[in-house]
Amino acid sequence: MRHVVVGSTHFSMFILKAIREADPQGIIYTVERSPEVAEIMSRQVSGKPVHGLLTEQSTLENAGIRIADTFFALTDSDALNANLVELSKKVYSVPLTISIANNPKNVDLLYKSGSDYVLSPVDYVTGEVKALLSIDKPSRFSLPQNIGMDFIVMRPVNSIEAIDSIFSFISKERDVKDVMVTSATNGSIKKIEELAKGDFLVIAVRKTSSKELLESLEEILKKSSGGSKK
Repeated sequence: MRHVVVGSTHFSMFILKAIREADPQGIIYTVERSPEVAEIMSRQVSGKPVHGLLTEQSTLENAGIRIADTFFALTDSDALNANLVELSKKVYSVPLTISIANNPKNVDLLYKSGSDYVLSPVDYVTGEVKALLSIDKPSRFSLPQNIGMDFIVMRPVNSIEAIDSIFSFISKERDVKDVMVTSATNGSIKKIEELAKGDFLVIAVRKTSSKELLESLEEILKKSSGGSKK
């Protein structure tokens, strides 16, 4: 396969190495304004360096974009990434366009610009932190848009009394596709009826319904908490 990678953010080198591992025989073009940076990037993955203005068609064509299988927009500017994926998709019809969202608020912008897949490192990190600290409060762990699913995660401690109400509610929700319980100590999967205080309750739900489900669970917990105080 032929891969065109534009930009040199902190994540670019990791992504380049991932491309090489996934496609050992692939041709990787690394594109940057600076010839030195393009050379450094390409050297790490036995690629082909190209330098020039990133949105210039001549620069991209020197990187073989007309016959590219994938295009990666990895600059530190989401606006520039949006311009790049729009160019790669609408002008050159690259089959698979991938961009990075430096600000998670720009994920939708990048999809609308033509990105088939958006990498959002900040979303992944904040999602993990919320999941780790989600004691008695459900949090949404957003998965990539193309997967079409999200996780709702919580660790019931003081809210353990509300679990029956939660299970009763989600059992009626068609968009809930799976429910798991994992041990907080070693991550092992447990039977649902073995849920103990502090364990992780993980709910897999369709992305289109995850926000609504999260709000419903918060309301159940709120009512349970209010009732326990009386």
